[in-house]
Amino acid sequence: MTKRHVILSGITLGLTLLAIDGLIGVYLRYFYVVPDIREGLKEKMQIIEHPYKSYMNKPGEKFYDGIAMANEYGHLVLPQDQGISRIKKKSGEYRILFLGGSTTFQPWPFYTVELLNKRSTTPERREYKAISASAGGYTSQENVIDLVISGFSYEPDMVVAYLPINDIFWLSFYPDFKRDYSHMRIPYRIKEGSGETKPVYEPVGYPFILELVNRYKYKNALNGYLKKADLSYLTMKQPIPWPEPPTYRGYDIGYAQAVDALIDNIFNMKTLCEARHIKFILITQKLFRYPHGYESRNPFAELIDELTFDAIGKIRSSKRLEGTTIVEMQNKMPNEWGKESIRVAEEYFPDSKFDYTERMGYDDMHFNNAALHLFAALVYQNISGDIENRPTVN
Repeated sequence: MTKRHVILSGITLGLTLLAIDGLIGVYLRYFYVVPDIREGLKEKMQIIEHPYKSYMNKPGEKFYDGIAMANEYGHLVLPQDQGISRIKKKSGEYRILFLGGSTTFQPWPFYTVELLNKRSTTPERREYKAISASAGGYTSQENVIDLVISGFSYEPDMVVAYLPINDIFWLSFYPDFKRDYSHMRIPYRIKEGSGETKPVYEPVGYPFILELVNRYKYKNALNGYLKKADLSYLTMKQPIPWPEPPTYRGYDIGYAQAVDALIDNIFNMKTLCEARHIKFILITQKLFRYPHGYESRNPFAELIDELTFDAIGKIRSSKRLEGTTIVEMQNKMPNEWGKESIRVAEEYFPDSKFDYTERMGYDDMHFNNAALHLFAALVYQNISGDIENRPTVN
């Protein structure tokens, strides 16, 4: 091979490599997306960021051993009701939207509707459906937002709100109240706590073939990191470590403002519902006065209970809420099992087996299994009269 042929072959090979590298550059520029570590971490979360609320439950996530799952709005529905916000109601269908925080984010709304479907005495056959627009940490502010931006898309016939524990809970940590609730809400954050070294993508640039290799190495490192990632998430300011009591004491101006905002939020829910001929029912919190995971009462639990009961009293006597249907569960739900509560649980859920030696709540406000069913039975007793006498909303 002559020197001229060698040179031509070298030029041809070089141009070919440049062309291949150029094609790789086009692929990287227009078709290859560098994996986003934030998006990867979000895949491991049960909640996702939201433009109006602090967060919402991850759509498609299953809860209560598969009884319910989160829909496109992060609200819990039965699996067969996933598209209920886009489905026109059938004749005789009656939809109930439940609002609240973690104490509503328990299966009792679905047990309540189960009883309605089994025990309804309306002349026409109705089919009752539950939508639980609740999440841990939600205050009445998120409930109003949920109702306005997505709740009415379900065409609910009734809205049931279970309040006001979280408005008081967070205020006890952060007494500098602000009407937009930014005293305790922060922008959505992800915090990964495994201690693994987070891979960092650093572009090589040119030549493109080395950049391609670099991106694949990063992708593999990211996949390995995500498998080991121990994800914790913060959607609110970090509270003071329990059982240390909060520094807040007494009924200062922050508390008064918070209760006024709480009453205003309830009034807004009620008014919005009534403007659409939707029945609104407020259920006030049941508190057991149990220790928060400790053998004896602590100042934190005492403070929360005291302020919550005081807030409920102010709700009950509020002129703005005159005419509101209020079910006071503190007066209806017992603190421990007795003959009557056992009778009610067994009458309403005859096919279920309950452990009556287990105390009703695993803390002041969250129910154990048997108490969840009793609570649902009591809710059923107190809302069924309003349901039986009301037509569906068209």
